[in-house]
Amino acid sequence: MNSLSKIFIAGFLLFIFCIQMQAQTDETDVEQRLKKMEDDISRLNKVRILGYIQTQFSWGEKDAALGVGTPNENPEKSFSRFGIRRGRIRLEFEENILSGVFQLNFSERGINIRDVFLQIKDPIWETNALRTGIFHRPFSYAINYSSATRESLERATIITTLFPNSRALGTMLTLQASENSPWNILKFDAGLFTGNGVNEATNSRMDFSGRLSGEKNMGNIMLNGGLSYYNGGVFQSTANVYTMNGKGFELNQNIDNIGKYAKR
Repeated sequence: MNSLSKIFIAGFLLFIFCIQMQAQTDETDVEQRLKKMEDDISRLNKVRILGYIQTQFSWGEKDAALGVGTPNENPEKSFSRFGIRRGRIRLEFEENILSGVFQLNFSERGINIRDVFLQIKDPIWETNALRTGIFHRPFSYAINYSSATRESLERATIITTLFPNSRALGTMLTLQASENSPWNILKFDAGLFTGNGVNEATNSRMDFSGRLSGEKNMGNIMLNGGLSYYNGGVFQSTANVYTMNGKGFELNQNIDNIGKYAKR
């Protein structure tokens, strides 16, 4: 075998070796890309984006308070309004025992925050949880029942009167037994809140809200019920305090009333 043949064979073998190395490199690169795509998809699966829109047409008599639009410009006549009652965008994140929610409301009146909170569950049963931020108070069923699934757009008047803003800034502890326990049918929520709704805290005084609820599935029948308790205060910025006396309110104008808290 002459020198030229040896050079040719050596070159051919080197060429084959380079092709094999390139194939291995390409295979490794594809595997890395696939793994990166899988990791990205896995991260996206931890985040959910939800939303809904409720448009509304309302008609009212001259002194009515409608849920959309501006007040009546002519107090002598009835009036009507179109508007966006609710336009919600909700982001939910969950990974292991940690979860979070961020929800905004969009309408012709502007953009405002509805929910912002983080929640961490216990690592053993994952039924007990600690939540902090802006969220629904634990009181009754109506407050926590979403308008996306309610039979009517609005909550009962008694709820909107007692809690003009169903959400509040605070922290809440949830206690519930594991699923294999007979006590799992009971759930206890208790929280401390600033008392200013979603507005910033102005003092160290806290409102307490708690709820004990139970739910039992009996075949085609679902039984549930609960007890709620709320104990809070409203800052008294004036000397005028009204208390119930018989069938009417009685005015107390003592200057010492300023700075105290009326029981809520």
